[in-house]
Amino acid sequence: MGDALCSAHRFCLVPQQDPSDIPRTESYLTTRSGSRPTPTTLYRLTDVGDFHNAIREKYLDMEGFETWECTVGDCPAVLIQGHIETERTKWSGRVSKIIDQEVSARNTTAAAVLLIRAERGVTWALSYGMGFFLLEQAHIDPGFGQRVAIRAADSENLNSLTRKTMDDRAKVDRSSIPSGAQLRGFGIGGFGELVTRLVATAEIPGLSIGKSFKLRGADALSVPLAQNPTELLSDLAAIEDVLAKPAIKELEILEHLVAIKKSSDTATKLDALLAGALVDPANSSISVAWPHEHVDENGTPDSFVIKGNGPRMIRPGIPGLEDIIGVIAQKGVLHSLERVKIQLFSDADAETAISTDIALRKWVAFETILDGKRYFLHNGTWYLMDSDYANHLAKRVQEIFDRQWDVELPHWPEDSGENECHEKDYNAIAAKACGGLLLDRKLIYTRQNRRGFEACDILTPDGTLVHVKNIDSSAPASHLFAQGHNSAHTLMSDSEARDKLRALVTKAGGDPELVKSKPPAVVFGIARRKRKPLSAESLYSFSQVTLVRTVDELDARGIKVFVAPIENGPTRA
Repeated sequence: MGDALCSAHRFCLVPQQDPSDIPRTESYLTTRSGSRPTPTTLYRLTDVGDFHNAIREKYLDMEGFETWECTVGDCPAVLIQGHIETERTKWSGRVSKIIDQEVSARNTTAAAVLLIRAERGVTWALSYGMGFFLLEQAHIDPGFGQRVAIRAADSENLNSLTRKTMDDRAKVDRSSIPSGAQLRGFGIGGFGELVTRLVATAEIPGLSIGKSFKLRGADALSVPLAQNPTELLSDLAAIEDVLAKPAIKELEILEHLVAIKKSSDTATKLDALLAGALVDPANSSISVAWPHEHVDENGTPDSFVIKGNGPRMIRPGIPGLEDIIGVIAQKGVLHSLERVKIQLFSDADAETAISTDIALRKWVAFETILDGKRYFLHNGTWYLMDSDYANHLAKRVQEIFDRQWDVELPHWPEDSGENECHEKDYNAIAAKACGGLLLDRKLIYTRQNRRGFEACDILTPDGTLVHVKNIDSSAPASHLFAQGHNSAHTLMSDSEARDKLRALVTKAGGDPELVKSKPPAVVFGIARRKRKPLSAESLYSFSQVTLVRTVDELDARGIKVFVAPIENGPTRA
C-alpha cells in the first residue's frame, strides 16, 4: 500500500506549466520513502460528503480539466487537475492598432487539487499552482492554518502577522520582521485586532521533515509534506494531532475569538439579525470587510466584477458598501449573500483574476449582541468574542467615560415642530457657552491632505479641540473618533495645517497662539437622538473599539482624550 493507486500513468501526458507548481504524477504519487518533504499548501475541509462537493461545479465539467478517482495509501482520494486558457486578451487588440500588426495573446493558468479522505473523517485538500481556485469556499475550514500555527510556532521567532481592525474601517495590515520577534515586537495586543495570518518558525512532532521549518498559517497551511503516500498520511495525522493541543501561552491572545459552526442554532439566529440589518436603511452597523485570505498574494486589484445579479459589469477599484447593499435582494438576503459573488482583477479590463469568486457574505462585517454575548462576523463566519476580552474592552471604555473634562457642554435643545436643532445650530450654542471659537465645517486643505479635514467644531480658550456629533448609529460615532484622531495627528505632523488653522482662528477673531504644536486635549461631545442617555454601555460595539484605539494612540502622544455626553431634549427641572 506504499503507492497511490489510480489511472495516474496518464497524468504525465497532461501539459504542465511549471513542475514546481504542479508536480509530475510519477514524482508525487509514486515517490520512494525518504524523498525530501516539499512545501505544500494544505486546506482542511468540512462537511464534504461526496468528494465532488468540495470542487466548484464548473471545473468538474470544464474542458481542459480531468478528474481521477484514486487512493493515497489506504485512503480514498480524488485528483482534479488541468489548465485554463483565456480567449484573446482585450489588450491584444489595442496593441495591434498601435503597431499595425495582428497580436493574439492568451493567458494559461495551471491548477490541481488532490483530495484525501483520511482517518477521523477529515478531508484534506493539497493545492498546487492556482488550485485554490477549484475549491468550493463553503467547505474550507476557516482559520485552520492559523490554529495550527498558534499551537506549533516558536513564539520567539515570529516573522509576519496580518491583522484586521475590527471597526468600520475594516483595515488590513501586514507587518514583517524577517529576523523574527515576539508578539510585542509587532505591537499586537490592542483592542479590535483580529490576526488572520501568521508566519513563523515552527516544529510539529511526528512530521516527516523531522526539524523546524517555516510555517504560514491562515485558512490554508503552508507546510512541508512528504511525497511518499504512507509518510504523507502520517504527516496529515500529525497535523490533526496538533489541533487537539492547547494554544501556546504566549500566542493564546490570538484566539480571543471562537468560530461558531455554520449549522448551529446560534449561527441561524445571528444570520437572522444580519439579514435584518442589511435591509434596514437606518442601520449603519454594517461595514465592508476585506477577505484578504481569499485574495492571497496575487497582486493589487484594479477592478472587480459582481456575479449572480444581472449582466456582468466591470467596476473600477474595490467594492464599497454601496456596491454590496445594492445587489442584495430584499426578500432573499441570506440567499443573496451566498449566491452573489465578487471577483477581483489586477487590470482595468478584468482579464487577470487575482481571486476566486468570493461570496458576498465574506465582504460583510457586522457585530451584534445575542443572549448577552458579543458576536462578530468575519470572512463569512461568526465568532464569539472571548468573555474576558469583552469584559476588558467594556472596562477600558468605562475608564475613558470616567475621565472628567472641566467644561460642561450645554444640553441639546428639544426639537419643536418643524424646528430641528441641527449640529451646526448646536455648535454655535456650545461655542458661545464655553467661550470658544466656532470652526464647524471650515475645512483645511494642505499638500498632505488635499481632500481637506476639519480641525474641530469648537476651539476652546486653552486650545482644546472639541468634536460634536448627535448619533443614532455606529458609523457616525466611529467617524467622529476617527475624525478627532486624524485632526490631532495632522496638526502635530503638518506645519502647513497649523499655519492654516491659525489663519482660520485669526479670521474668527481668536488668538492664533491657541494653535499649538500639540493640542492639549481632544474632546468628543456626543448626544444621542430620541433622548437616549449616552453611557459606556450604550456606545455601539464598533464605536467602542474605535474609541479605545483612538484614545490609546493619542494618549501615547501626550494628548488627553475626553468623552463628554450631551443631554438631549428638554432641560431638566
